[in-house]
Amino acid sequence: MEITNFGIYAQLLTSVSGALYLKQTVFREVQPKRISWFIWSFIGIMFSIVAYNDPKTTLQVFLFSLVLAVFPTLIAIVSIWRGINEKITKYEAIAGLLAFSAILFWNIIPSNSGVLPTLILILADACALIPTLVFVYSFPKEDKPIAWICFSIGSILTIISLSEFDMENLSLPLYMAIGSFLVSFPLLRYRLKQKIPLRQWFWFVLLLELFSSFFCLDL
Repeated sequence: MEITNFGIYAQLLTSVSGALYLKQTVFREVQPKRISWFIWSFIGIMFSIVAYNDPKTTLQVFLFSLVLAVFPTLIAIVSIWRGINEKITKYEAIAGLLAFSAILFWNIIPSNSGVLPTLILILADACALIPTLVFVYSFPKEDKPIAWICFSIGSILTIISLSEFDMENLSLPLYMAIGSFLVSFPLLRYRLKQKIPLRQWFWFVLLLELFSSFFCLDL
């Protein structure tokens, strides 16, 4: 299994985005929607199992599936430990039910290759994304954009690294790039309107955020 340079950069950025958001959750710098992250963790775990068992899976896809499994699971667990967003609304419960139904259907269809399974996976992920989108557009102060921006750029690099640009390979990373950008947009807009110093949210704060996790600093 081979992985391109763009694929390496994509894995690095998506891993950094997950590690950063995990750190921010631990120190209560962000308010993750718990239902979203539990769905994402379940999707990531199922995706990684399927990728591992599929002999056609490339190293890039398998590593990407691991990132999608590990960090959302850790963030979901930490959100319980930190007591973040304990109440689940009715519409969030419905979104969760639809997502898990789509995941179950994704696992019982005859083949996990082709466009249809990918579209079902995107539908399940979209059900998880909606509660987070509603939250960040309603309360943009409660989240930070840098991790979402890194994930969006990482998804774009994943697209660039693809060897075949067909619907099956392109649809999932394209959806993830657009979805994470939609989450980051209200967070960026809020910080621009409030004239929050760039050092608190712009790209170069990334390394400071990562280093600060070892010293419990609030940057």
